[in-house]
Amino acid sequence: MDNRELIKIIDSLCELPKETEWLEFKHNFHSPEEIGERLSALANSAKLWHKSFGYLIYGIKDNDGGFLAVYFPYFFDSDTIVSGKSVND
Repeated sequence: MDNRELIKIIDSLCELPKETEWLEFKHNFHSPEEIGERLSALANSAKLWHKSFGYLIYGIKDNDGGFLAVYFPYFFDSDTIVSGKSVND
């Protein structure tokens, strides 16, 4: 999947009137355990709703689909975790 395809998917998800059982928007990073729990729940819900994917998208407002700055304390670079970075750095 290239960036254009990914942007198209995100744009279409942002046009939905609200979050769904298989789609969640988040502002900032949560604990790795919480992310794992959410991804598992979204994947299960996607299966129940006959969707190919569940989505957990960071940097999107819940109420209007607008974009937000995001802070993730961990970035993954190959096999290395780099702590304390922002996507805007």
